[in-house]
Amino acid sequence: MDPLADGALDRRRHELSGSWTDTEVSVRLSRGAGGATRVEGVLCSAPVWTRWDGDTLWLIGSGASPVGEDHIRVRVDVGPGVAASVRSVAATMVYAARGVGTRWDTEIHVADDAHLDWRPEPVILTGRSRHRATTRIHAGTGSTVTLDEVVVLGRVDEPTGALCSTLDVRVADTPVLLTSLDTTLPGWSGPAGTAGASVVANRLHSSPDGPRTGQVEVGGATLLEPAPTCRVAVAAAHDVPAARHAVETLLPSPGTRPAVHEEETNEQFDRNRTPLASCTPGGLPPDSDDHVDRRGEEVH
Repeated sequence: MDPLADGALDRRRHELSGSWTDTEVSVRLSRGAGGATRVEGVLCSAPVWTRWDGDTLWLIGSGASPVGEDHIRVRVDVGPGVAASVRSVAATMVYAARGVGTRWDTEIHVADDAHLDWRPEPVILTGRSRHRATTRIHAGTGSTVTLDEVVVLGRVDEPTGALCSTLDVRVADTPVLLTSLDTTLPGWSGPAGTAGASVVANRLHSSPDGPRTGQVEVGGATLLEPAPTCRVAVAAAHDVPAARHAVETLLPSPGTRPAVHEEETNEQFDRNRTPLASCTPGGLPPDSDDHVDRRGEEVH
């Protein structure tokens, strides 16, 4: 019997060394004097840092995470009349899990007449990951929200880890969308699921009169309309550029600043579906169940 099967040793190690992360980042964007955007809140809490450049809120990883039993919470509030973009500087790698596994909860509040364009780099599941991700969006009346979620199911020649991902959207306090992907369910990779694809992408667009093409299907992607103010493009593909192209064709993104190094990132994923560097400034740690040492991995 594996002595680590029940996670008791991992939990004890966490109690003694604090090696797993339980952290929260909370950012509030509001209109300040002269119309400038004001930024407040808990902007940095390892392993997630944020930086505002005047138009875009950047999500920056300061350590190898999520791993083990990490639980990360990110909340962003966009105040009335504010227009903002959210990007990440690199893909997020989900490493080997222990105990209850890793978790990442994202809470997004977009006030009346505010506009948010949320398009981070992909999330990559490694073979021994066991990850739960929840994204909840609360959109106000007259607001516009665009959100991309791109998940790479395993690295090259590696089976994917376990994932349960949920997207919950409410507009003016009314539920409009609740959807999920759960790789622990039978048949999830079959014809009624991902059909063997290694990349899954969603694009949500919520607005009173958002963009829409005449197409409802293209190359493994489908456009859904769960509510008159809400549209979702869903794509399954064998690489990130193909998935992104499919959702962009069905549901064009707003005319905002592109993601950082988008062309280079697409070429990189096209080669091997694995980024050359993750959110860890010091590089990628080995994906193993050995003790994880985060010393020296934070940005100074």
